[in-house]
Amino acid sequence: MAVRIGIVGEKNAIPLWDRERKAIAAALAEKVMPALRPTLPGELLPERYPWCFVLPPLRKKGRFYTGALVKDGAAFYTAASYSWLQEELATNFHIAFWLARIMATRHRARSSDISVQGWLKLLQSRYSPLRERLLNDSYKFSSHAELLLAGLCDYDEIATEEKGVSRMPWPGWPQTIAADSAWLWRQSRYGKIIDSQQIKW
Repeated sequence: MAVRIGIVGEKNAIPLWDRERKAIAAALAEKVMPALRPTLPGELLPERYPWCFVLPPLRKKGRFYTGALVKDGAAFYTAASYSWLQEELATNFHIAFWLARIMATRHRARSSDISVQGWLKLLQSRYSPLRERLLNDSYKFSSHAELLLAGLCDYDEIATEEKGVSRMPWPGWPQTIAADSAWLWRQSRYGKIIDSQQIKW
């Protein structure tokens, strides 16, 4: 499925998408941020270590939203159907994981020659099979993804592959996203879950 990645805090030229961005920003600011608390394992993480999230539809029969956020209110997101998101979240290296890794690059003086906007464009191409096929290898996300798995913050440097768990703590994940809740978690660069939280909607 082709995805469109939005950025909370950045105005969109298309009015419909700008309304969507404002609705997501409001939901994050009013419902998610005030309730966001690190669990015991998460206390070791720096406050600006990104969270992955899934939000329920913000309007009747709407789509779900998944992405990454940090405590200062910055967020990247994309809208997705329940069926697509369920399949996507069944893997460790899903779109929310990659958005969190891109979010982590914001605090690096120089993580690579690729800007945050450049990373987001590369990631969008990854989810557009036709476009990905047409691109030269040097413009493919897969050719650069390894850079996002490098140490992007102090925690990345001390985290080992053994830290964290490989399964979500919620029974029936990812089918459980259908419940009326926001789901948040943090993953190490190895894809392991190191913090998680459910916020009732």
